[in-house]
Amino acid sequence: METRANQTRWLAVFAAMLLVGCGVAAPAAPTLDVKSLATQIAADVFAAISQTQEAQQATQVAAQETQVVQASPTNTAEPPAVVPTFTQTPGASTATLAPTAVTLPSSTPAPIACNAAQLVSDLTVADNSLFSTGAKFSKIWRIKNVGSCTWDSGYRIRFTDGTNLAEKSSYPLPAVVKPGESVDVSVDMTAPNKTGTFRSSWSLVSDKDVTFGVGVNAKTAVDLPPKT
Repeated sequence: METRANQTRWLAVFAAMLLVGCGVAAPAAPTLDVKSLATQIAADVFAAISQTQEAQQATQVAAQETQVVQASPTNTAEPPAVVPTFTQTPGASTATLAPTAVTLPSSTPAPIACNAAQLVSDLTVADNSLFSTGAKFSKIWRIKNVGSCTWDSGYRIRFTDGTNLAEKSSYPLPAVVKPGESVDVSVDMTAPNKTGTFRSSWSLVSDKDVTFGVGVNAKTAVDLPPKT
């Protein structure tokens, strides 16, 4: 604004010089209104400052918008998953596992003994039965032939251990018993004349006088343990 005022004064002086050179009386120089000039200068300065501020604000807003755009996340599509594929080459040999033969151990049945018995049940006089002294009773066993030989008339039952409560120590079987069949063997007995607990064991005997009984080894005797 100071340059503009100097130009105004220089033009005024140049005009005065022209008037003097021409010999024409110069009119009176106009009076400079300092107050109006100052007001005009202030208005120009304010306008320049306002334009500068507006330009700065516009620059800041543009910078902020740029930052916001750069900071916003970008949706990026994930690449599709790659699934491996297996392609068999033509003519390629494929190994084939031959089945392995498994040999199972052969179960050889255990040989059946010639003479073997099984106690099916005690038909009379259960274990630990009570009797009066001198009482007479009949003990009956039901026995099954689980051997491979037939029990004929030469087979018998015989006292083997304990207290013999019968009149004899041996009695023949009442019938012929084939393998798988059962027979009821009865022995007449008498309770002792004294009180106490007594056991009477009896076993089977073959026609060749071979003693056998029940159980896994066919060696267990059939017992009679009565109480008096």
